[in-house]
Formats: sequence, structure tokens, C-alpha cells
Amino acid sequence: MALRFNTQKKMNIKTVVKNLAGPKLLGIFDYFSKPEYKNIWGGAFNGQAFRCAIFEELCETISFNVIIETGTFRGNTTAFVANKQLPVYTVESDSRNYGYVLARFLFKPRIHTIHNDSRAFLKVLAEDKDFPKDKVFFYLDAHWDKELPLREELDIIFATWRESVVMVDDFKVPRTKYQYDDYGEGKALTIEYLQTSQHSNDFQLFFPAKGDEHETGFKRGCVVLTNSPKCARRLSAMQTLSPTVPRTERRGAPPHCNTTAKSPEPDPAHS
Repeated sequence: MALRFNTQKKMNIKTVVKNLAGPKLLGIFDYFSKPEYKNIWGGAFNGQAFRCAIFEELCETISFNVIIETGTFRGNTTAFVANKQLPVYTVESDSRNYGYVLARFLFKPRIHTIHNDSRAFLKVLAEDKDFPKDKVFFYLDAHWDKELPLREELDIIFATWRESVVMVDDFKVPRTKYQYDDYGEGKALTIEYLQTSQHSNDFQLFFPAKGDEHETGFKRGCVVLTNSPKCARRLSAMQTLSPTVPRTERRGAPPHCNTTAKSPEPDPAHS
């Protein structure tokens, strides 16, 4: 009985502390008390080495002015992309996660952490006349559970930014076993979902040039988008990306999203 009472008492104290502190302060406490959080999801880009290689080649191909991330979570990808010595603006809607990254990047002046809804955050940047409107790299990862702001994020981005590149995490890569998010009817991150964007006629799609069998970590899919013909030509020349879309995915699709198909190059690993 005494052990049960003491356990109950500790739980009650913990609840009181949580209520008094608030989620943001608890997130700050998490940063200092839970070092294992720094490597959650296996590290940057879900612990995926080939995805990191895509990002590295993107930065070699296009001279970005700034990096924007939606969905900071614990900041592993944020810390990785910040190694490019560019300004990084990252937004997180969850108060506790925001508290964590606020503490993590407190002394990193190039990393700007914002606590807000991703759509509201992008609208603020879009209306800021002094914020760069070209050669911006966007990493969109704010989708989670029932919240799916992706379509609106893309509409804001492609209505405002020029010569920019967008990478969407958790996206279905055709003819592969990469994992992707599916939240029910009309809410799966697929080519069909992108076709509902107001600007679907304006952007071209690129996928990882290698299948999931060549990837590490959690093997989440992604798609890279651009609304700039100049950027599209440069992305087409990259080794880590391919504009290939299988015929089965294109059958019956309306002529937008620029789902250009070409014969994939043979993979040396399977030759």
C-alpha cells in the first residue's frame, strides 16, 4: 500500500509540475534532460543517407539564398541543413517541440525558430518585402496525423517564390517501397494529391533516382518540386534525382504537374 501511495503521489506531483510549467517550458526541460532526443528518427532526413545526398547535390546545383523548413520537430534535419551556413527559418506548431528546439538552437544565430502554424508562417514571409523571393529551398514536413497543410503550403509558395525548390517528406515514390503518409481518402501524399493544388500546372516533379533498397534509416519517400524552367533543367542533370514517372501512375492523369516520363537509367547495382 505504501509503495502504491508513493507512486500515486509522484504521479500527482508530476502532473502539477506539468500544468504549472506549460508545454513550452517542458520542451526546454526535455532538451537538457533527454539527450537521446537529439538523434530521434535516426538523425537528419529520417536517418536516410541517400536523402542527405540529394540535399547536398541540390545545394551544389543551385545557389540557395535561404532555407525554410516547416515541421521542425526536434531539429535534427534543421541542424543538418544549417551546416550550409545559410539562414534557416523553421516553424513548429507543437508547443513542447518548439520549446525543445528553442533551447537547442538558442546560440545558433543563423537558425530562426518560429512557433506558429506553417501556413500562417509562410504567409508572413510571403508578405515580407525584404525576405528573399528566389533561390529558396523549402523542406515541407509539417504534416502529421489529421493535420495536412501541404496543399496550402504549396499554393502559398508557388504564388510567391521564383526559382525555388521544394522537397516534400513522406511522399509516395512510384514503383518503390518507400514509406509515405496516408491519412485517408484524399489525404495520401501522392501525385494525385498534388494535382489538387492551384498551381499544379506550374511545377515539375522529381523523385529519388535510387529505390528504397539503396536507402538507409526509415526509408520515407520524398518528391522535389520546382516551378522554374531554369531550375528544372538543372535538376534534370542531377545524379540523385529523376523526373521519371511510371506509366501506371500517369494513366488517366490530367496534363498537369508536368509528370514527364523517360526511360530510367540502368542501375549499376543490378546490371
